[in-house]
Amino acid sequence: MIKKLTSAAICLLLLNPQLAGAWSNRGHRLVNQAAAESLPADMPAFMRSPRAVGEISYLGPEPDRWRPGTAPDLSKSSSPDHIFRYEAAMAASPLPRQRYEYLKRLEALRQQHPEQAAQLTPQFTGTLPWQVEEVYQRLVSTFIVYRIVQGDVPAARGTDMVPLGKADLPYIEDAALFYAGWLGHYVGDGCMPLHASVNSAGWVEKSNPKGYTASGSIHHNYEVVTDQAIDDGKITAKSIESEMHPARAVPDSFADTLTYLRTEGGFAGDVYGFEKQGAIAAAGTAALDSFTAMRMAEGAAMLRDLIYSAWMQSKDDKAPNLPMTVVLEPR
Repeated sequence: MIKKLTSAAICLLLLNPQLAGAWSNRGHRLVNQAAAESLPADMPAFMRSPRAVGEISYLGPEPDRWRPGTAPDLSKSSSPDHIFRYEAAMAASPLPRQRYEYLKRLEALRQQHPEQAAQLTPQFTGTLPWQVEEVYQRLVSTFIVYRIVQGDVPAARGTDMVPLGKADLPYIEDAALFYAGWLGHYVGDGCMPLHASVNSAGWVEKSNPKGYTASGSIHHNYEVVTDQAIDDGKITAKSIESEMHPARAVPDSFADTLTYLRTEGGFAGDVYGFEKQGAIAAAGTAALDSFTAMRMAEGAAMLRDLIYSAWMQSKDDKAPNLPMTVVLEPR
């Protein structure tokens, strides 16, 4: 069943320029730093070095550096990768794992429900889970090459990659750090509750019993107050890491990402509650800082677990045999 939104709400969400970022430059770097600093000891040493932590952290904001003024085509085409309006995507459940199958699914729904065509688009629902999965698989592939060169897996797995040898290790390691850092941006976007909710820039659902604001400025204002809290030392890598669950390998990277987004977007109402209390428009509060640190902790843990899972999966000859679609569970 498709939850219909008003045309005005859809236009607001599609046109609102304040959705360009989730966390600030500081916020994305912090999420990536916490993830990198907490990687398990059985990861390769190069992934846990101070240089690795620094590079993975630096790359956290990378896609937000693709500015509309200097990279207009890239900025516009990649903008749906930063969001996932979970409630809107429920209409397309079960979701195909492959991006283009998802686009075909949305187009079929548009034909069936022309009156709701505006919200049955990738630009509206967002494509964050597919971007996470695609970068994740790039990281798996890079770890496979690393294992081949190190002799961890049979050399036969790399016969089509000749020439490939120890001299390539620095470049392979650089590629792994790049993909891990790039992956962190989208995972970090996902733990900003407004990036995983249809109420991403003002409350748009018809049911609004608590009288939450319809102003799109809430998104930008929450980002600003969070950035200031980080700059003031109220939210730190240490405070984030103290809230992270122990590292684990996820059994299904795509399905686990969807579960993660279901959880994080469910906190959108809390953000609106803080706004209603005045905590976001002002200088923030200790309760807001604690809430934000917890969201970032869940994002950092998810990123760490995906990096670790990519490493573990790279041992196998083939990707896991998983269902072609994933059912979205309602919030």
